[in-house]
Amino acid sequence: MMILAMRAAAPTLNLREVFPGVYADVTAKVVEFDGQITPMLVKDDRAPQFFLEVLACAPNTREHETLVVTTARPSNIHAALLLIGLTPGSPGSWKATDGKLEPVQPTGDRLSMRIVWSDKEGHRVEQDPLDWLVSTRLKTGFWDAERTVAAANKLPAPGWVFAGSKIVKRRPIEGGDEHEFYDADGSGTIVGFTTFGSEVIAWSRVISHDWSSDERQWIADFAKTPTADTKVRVRIRKAE
Repeated sequence: MMILAMRAAAPTLNLREVFPGVYADVTAKVVEFDGQITPMLVKDDRAPQFFLEVLACAPNTREHETLVVTTARPSNIHAALLLIGLTPGSPGSWKATDGKLEPVQPTGDRLSMRIVWSDKEGHRVEQDPLDWLVSTRLKTGFWDAERTVAAANKLPAPGWVFAGSKIVKRRPIEGGDEHEFYDADGSGTIVGFTTFGSEVIAWSRVISHDWSSDERQWIADFAKTPTADTKVRVRIRKAE
């Protein structure tokens, strides 16, 4: 595997585990959570393209369309982001206007995201995971494609936002009273490229997850990603 990343400098963060698998440095305003590259990120000649709709998810949810799987609880990641002083907004959604569905863009503090792992030589590597994505429609990397879309649609500069999922009410399958819970804890969608409406961290514009939509276009570049099952840390900061 060819790694197109800079070796990370010697760690200077003072991280402590604030929840299982979730770490925070309040002074440096950094949150990290443990994970691994999805075991399904394996090149297969019968299905050579690995489409992506989320960056990070919980086990037994979206392993077939994610980069990272983590056992860290989504609501705990949310709480850690609050702990370092970040302000959540809301996930993206749609609204009906004159009989047409219009996107409602996600809101929240802007975030920077990196993935940190050790290469085969044991060197610590840190990289923007968006550098691992390719647009099948525009034939460019993720950032170039998203800047093109943002400019064409007069949208803000692309990036991540602390959407904060939402509190929902559900009635248990076995019956009984409705109860409130954190939506991402149920859906398992932690960091989303496409818009499911329950993600803790969202991309800065609404992107449909409908298979019939032209938006479904992101694939992983196997030459750049760590191999399946590689242990990683997802590092989150407030974007400058």
